[in-house]
Amino acid sequence: GNVYEGEFVNGTGTGNGRFIWGNGDIYEGEYVNGQREGFGKYNSSNGDRYVGTWKNNMENGNGTHIWKNGNVYEGEFVNGEQTGYGIHNYSDGSRYEGHFLNGNYNGTGKYNSSNGNSYVGTWMYNVANGNGTFTYQNGTQVAFDGLMD
Repeated sequence: GNVYEGEFVNGTGTGNGRFIWGNGDIYEGEYVNGQREGFGKYNSSNGDRYVGTWKNNMENGNGTHIWKNGNVYEGEFVNGEQTGYGIHNYSDGSRYEGHFLNGNYNGTGKYNSSNGNSYVGTWMYNVANGNGTFTYQNGTQVAFDGLMD
C-alpha cells in the first residue's frame, strides 16, 4: 500500500515528508495540509523524474522534468503543464527554447533540430505560425509570415 513518513499537524501531513505509492513512485518534499506544496522531488516508477516547486499536488512554478527517454524540460509549470518560459532538450539533440502553453510551443521561441535546421519566431500549439525565420543547415534563410508547412 501507500506510506507517508514525515511531519504532521492536526493529523495531516504538513512540513517535510516522504510519500511512497504502492507502484513504487516516491515524492520527497514539502507538504501543506496533506498536499504537495513547496519544493519537492518526484521519482516515478517508470523512470521519469521532477524536481521543483509544487502547489495543490501539481507541478507549479519552476522545475525540471526528466523523462526516462532522456528528454529534459527546465522552466515554468502551471497546474502540472509546461506553461511560461522554458527550455526543452530532446534526447535526439534537438532543442526548443521559448514560451510554452499547456505543454505546447506557444508564443516566441527558437527550435534547433538535430539535423541542423532551426526556426526562430512565433509558435501556436507546436506549429511555427506568424513572423519567423527558418534557417537550413547550409545557412540559407527563409523569412515567414503566417503558417509554416
